[in-house]
Amino acid sequence: MRAVDLIRKKRDSGEHSRDESISFVAGYTRGDIPDYQMAAWLHGSGFAGCPGPRSPPLTEAMLYSGEVLNFSDLPGKKVDKHSLGCRR
Repeated sequence: MRAVDLIRKKRDSGEHSRDESISFVAGYTRGDIPDYQMAAWLHGSGFAGCPGPRSPPLTEAMLYSGEVLNFSDLPGKKVDKHSLGCRR
């Protein structure tokens, strides 16, 4: 699917599949999707909100878009805070 189709789908409050979310973020991190299209997609996410089924695939796509660090040898609990800027 083309980036513009996913942007329209998001703008119109459509649900993206896990694969669509991962593909869009991967395309952006590879440089295949320009900043202005990512901005439009994220803008559409803000208007649509991020109820339950939308957040986990997007968070997973963001997690695996770069290097994943392993802090398991550090003692104690590890905490990470993510904000997708979604309204409820």
